[in-house]
Amino acid sequence: MAPFGHILLLGITNEPLHMPYYPVLGKELSIHGACTSKPSEFDAMLDFASKNGVRPIVEEFPMTEDGAVNAISKLNDGSIRYRAVLVV
Repeated sequence: MAPFGHILLLGITNEPLHMPYYPVLGKELSIHGACTSKPSEFDAMLDFASKNGVRPIVEEFPMTEDGAVNAISKLNDGSIRYRAVLVV
């Protein structure tokens, strides 16, 4: 993660959050938590994305055993950027 980056925690779990302290401190990262927004806020976000051409960046893998193995391998070694998608 780039220096001064932001980590946004959007999910809720009963499990404790474990993070390495030194990388967070050394890069001066910020950690923020947020609960789910109201439906009207999601509508505004989707409207903004639609009007401004905001699109996700994805890496696609075939929906095969080899494709799934490749995707999981890249997830485990940290080389996936943004989202991994299995395509039918």
